[in-house]
Amino acid sequence: GWPLVVEPGVEADDVIGTLAARARERGMDVLVSTGDKDMAQLVDEHVTLVNTMTNTRLDRQGVIDKYGIPPERVVDF
Repeated sequence: GWPLVVEPGVEADDVIGTLAARARERGMDVLVSTGDKDMAQLVDEHVTLVNTMTNTRLDRQGVIDKYGIPPERVVDF
């Protein structure tokens, strides 16, 4: 029952990031299930990460607490 998105030649992380950004632009709340720290750059008031392996969630403050930098700096980290 889950929709499958496949974009040839594009990494899954990039597809997830694009979908999250589009949802954010529409004011939708997004929950991304991942353990990939690079995805922390997506976090803002609408995007939260959940790691089901550790049962943790990262909102903006969670990213700061975990990595010592805000989400918008993760790309430089």
